[in-house]
Amino acid sequence: MTVIGDASVFIALQRIGEMELLARLYRTVHVPDAVWREVFLPSRPGAAVEAPVWIVRHVVARSGTEESWPETLDPGETEAILLCQELAADLLLIDDSAGRRVAQHLGLNVAGVVGVLLDAKRRGQISQVKPMLDRLRESGFWLANRLLEDALRRANEYSEPPRVGSND
Repeated sequence: MTVIGDASVFIALQRIGEMELLARLYRTVHVPDAVWREVFLPSRPGAAVEAPVWIVRHVVARSGTEESWPETLDPGETEAILLCQELAADLLLIDDSAGRRVAQHLGLNVAGVVGVLLDAKRRGQISQVKPMLDRLRESGFWLANRLLEDALRRANEYSEPPRVGSND
Protein backbone atom coordinates (compact mmCIF):
# COMPACT_ATOMS: atom_id res chain seq x y z
CA MET A 1 0.00 0.00 0.00
CA THR A 2 1.44 3.36 -1.04
CA VAL A 3 0.57 6.13 1.43
CA ILE A 4 1.30 9.84 1.04
CA GLY A 5 1.23 12.17 4.04
CA ASP A 6 0.45 15.86 4.38
CA ALA A 7 1.87 17.76 7.34
CA SER A 8 -1.29 17.97 9.43
CA VAL A 9 -1.49 14.27 10.25
CA PHE A 10 2.18 14.10 11.27
CA ILE A 11 1.90 17.24 13.39
CA ALA A 12 -1.29 16.07 15.12
CA LEU A 13 0.12 12.65 15.98
CA GLN A 14 3.45 14.17 16.99
CA ARG A 15 1.64 16.43 19.49
CA ILE A 16 0.30 13.39 21.33
CA GLY A 17 3.42 11.26 20.97
CA GLU A 18 1.85 8.81 18.52
CA MET A 19 3.59 9.50 15.20
CA GLU A 20 5.01 5.94 15.15
CA LEU A 21 1.44 4.72 14.75
CA LEU A 22 1.79 5.62 11.07
CA ALA A 23 4.76 3.25 10.72
CA ARG A 24 2.88 0.44 12.44
CA LEU A 25 -0.11 0.90 10.15
CA TYR A 26 1.50 1.72 6.81
CA ARG A 27 5.20 0.73 7.19
CA THR A 28 6.34 3.57 4.91
CA VAL A 29 4.81 6.99 4.35
CA HIS A 30 5.93 9.11 1.41
CA VAL A 31 6.06 12.89 1.73
CA PRO A 32 6.83 15.68 -0.71
CA ASP A 33 9.67 18.06 0.04
CA ALA A 34 7.29 20.87 1.10
CA VAL A 35 5.77 18.63 3.80
CA TRP A 36 9.22 17.46 4.87
CA ARG A 37 10.29 21.06 5.40
CA GLU A 38 7.10 21.89 7.29
CA VAL A 39 7.31 18.91 9.64
CA PHE A 40 11.00 18.10 10.01
CA LEU A 41 12.96 21.29 9.40
CA PRO A 42 14.61 22.00 12.78
CA SER A 43 14.09 25.76 12.50
CA ARG A 44 10.29 25.37 12.34
CA PRO A 45 8.45 25.76 15.67
CA GLY A 46 7.10 22.37 16.75
CA ALA A 47 9.13 20.48 14.16
CA ALA A 48 10.10 16.90 14.92
CA VAL A 49 13.66 16.57 16.14
CA GLU A 50 14.58 14.02 13.51
CA ALA A 51 12.67 12.43 10.66
CA PRO A 52 11.97 8.73 11.18
CA VAL A 53 13.52 6.28 8.70
CA TRP A 54 10.09 5.07 7.60
CA ILE A 55 9.32 8.44 5.99
CA VAL A 56 10.49 8.73 2.39
CA ARG A 57 11.12 12.23 1.05
CA HIS A 58 10.37 13.11 -2.59
CA VAL A 59 11.05 16.16 -4.70
CA VAL A 60 7.87 16.86 -6.66
CA ALA A 61 7.92 18.77 -9.92
CA ARG A 62 4.97 21.08 -10.40
CA SER A 63 3.21 20.04 -13.57
CA GLY A 64 0.86 22.97 -13.96
CA THR A 65 -2.17 20.70 -13.60
CA GLU A 66 -2.79 22.24 -10.18
CA GLU A 67 -3.78 25.45 -12.00
CA SER A 68 -7.03 23.73 -13.01
CA TRP A 69 -7.92 22.55 -9.51
CA PRO A 70 -11.11 23.99 -8.03
CA GLU A 71 -9.24 25.52 -5.05
CA THR A 72 -5.81 26.97 -4.36
CA LEU A 73 -3.86 25.05 -1.73
CA ASP A 74 -0.69 25.64 0.24
CA PRO A 75 2.57 24.13 -1.12
CA GLY A 76 2.50 21.07 1.16
CA GLU A 77 -1.03 20.06 0.24
CA THR A 78 -0.43 20.77 -3.44
CA GLU A 79 2.74 18.68 -3.53
CA ALA A 80 1.14 15.88 -1.50
CA ILE A 81 -1.69 15.60 -4.04
CA LEU A 82 0.74 15.75 -6.96
CA LEU A 83 2.91 13.05 -5.35
CA CYS A 84 -0.18 10.94 -4.78
CA GLN A 85 -0.92 11.13 -8.49
CA GLU A 86 2.72 10.57 -9.48
CA LEU A 87 3.05 7.41 -7.38
CA ALA A 88 -0.53 6.24 -8.02
CA ALA A 89 -0.86 6.09 -4.24
CA ASP A 90 -3.59 4.18 -2.48
CA LEU A 91 -4.17 6.73 0.28
CA LEU A 92 -3.52 10.40 1.02
CA LEU A 93 -3.35 11.39 4.70
CA ILE A 94 -4.66 14.95 4.90
CA ASP A 95 -6.85 16.94 7.30
CA ASP A 96 -7.21 20.29 5.55
CA SER A 97 -10.78 20.53 4.21
CA ALA A 98 -9.84 22.35 0.98
CA GLY A 99 -7.07 19.82 0.32
CA ARG A 100 -9.46 16.93 0.95
CA ARG A 101 -12.03 18.41 -1.44
CA VAL A 102 -9.46 18.79 -4.21
CA ALA A 103 -8.07 15.29 -3.63
CA GLN A 104 -11.54 13.75 -3.68
CA HIS A 105 -12.42 15.78 -6.78
CA LEU A 106 -9.38 14.14 -8.41
CA GLY A 107 -10.55 10.68 -7.33
CA LEU A 108 -7.98 10.14 -4.58
CA ASN A 109 -8.68 8.19 -1.39
CA VAL A 110 -8.19 10.37 1.68
CA ALA A 111 -8.08 9.95 5.44
CA GLY A 112 -7.35 12.43 8.19
CA VAL A 113 -5.95 11.86 11.64
CA VAL A 114 -9.35 10.61 12.85
CA GLY A 115 -9.41 8.06 10.03
CA VAL A 116 -5.90 6.96 10.97
CA LEU A 117 -6.99 6.40 14.57
CA LEU A 118 -10.07 4.45 13.46
CA ASP A 119 -7.86 2.33 11.19
CA ALA A 120 -5.46 1.75 14.10
CA LYS A 121 -8.29 0.48 16.30
CA ARG A 122 -9.69 -1.71 13.53
CA ARG A 123 -6.25 -3.28 13.04
CA GLY A 124 -5.68 -3.78 16.76
CA GLN A 125 -2.89 -1.20 17.08
CA ILE A 126 -4.80 0.74 19.74
CA SER A 127 -7.58 -0.42 22.03
CA GLN A 128 -9.56 2.84 22.17
CA VAL A 129 -9.93 5.91 19.98
CA LYS A 130 -11.52 8.24 22.55
CA PRO A 131 -8.45 8.82 24.76
CA MET A 132 -6.41 9.78 21.69
CA LEU A 133 -9.11 12.09 20.38
CA ASP A 134 -9.29 13.71 23.81
CA ARG A 135 -5.51 14.18 23.82
CA LEU A 136 -5.66 15.69 20.33
CA ARG A 137 -8.25 18.22 21.48
CA GLU A 138 -6.22 19.01 24.59
CA SER A 139 -3.16 19.62 22.39
CA GLY A 140 -5.07 22.30 20.46
CA PHE A 141 -6.06 20.18 17.45
CA TRP A 142 -9.51 21.30 16.36
CA LEU A 143 -12.14 18.57 16.00
CA ALA A 144 -15.75 19.41 15.25
CA ASN A 145 -18.17 17.88 17.76
CA ARG A 146 -20.01 16.12 14.94
CA LEU A 147 -16.76 14.55 13.68
CA LEU A 148 -15.85 13.47 17.20
CA GLU A 149 -19.27 11.86 17.77
CA ASP A 150 -19.15 10.15 14.38
CA ALA A 151 -15.68 8.76 15.10
CA LEU A 152 -16.78 7.46 18.50
CA ARG A 153 -19.85 5.82 16.95
CA ARG A 154 -17.71 4.16 14.26
CA ALA A 155 -15.33 2.93 16.97
CA ASN A 156 -18.26 1.66 19.08
CA GLU A 157 -17.18 4.00 21.88
CA TYR A 158 -20.04 6.50 21.84
CA SER A 159 -22.33 6.86 24.83
CA GLU A 160 -25.36 9.12 24.69
CA PRO A 161 -25.05 12.21 26.89
CA PRO A 162 -27.55 12.33 29.76
CA ARG A 163 -30.79 14.10 28.92
CA VAL A 164 -31.40 17.43 30.57
CA GLY A 165 -34.22 17.18 33.08
CA SER A 166 -34.00 13.40 33.25
CA ASN A 167 -34.43 11.73 36.63
CA ASP A 168 -31.92 9.01 35.78
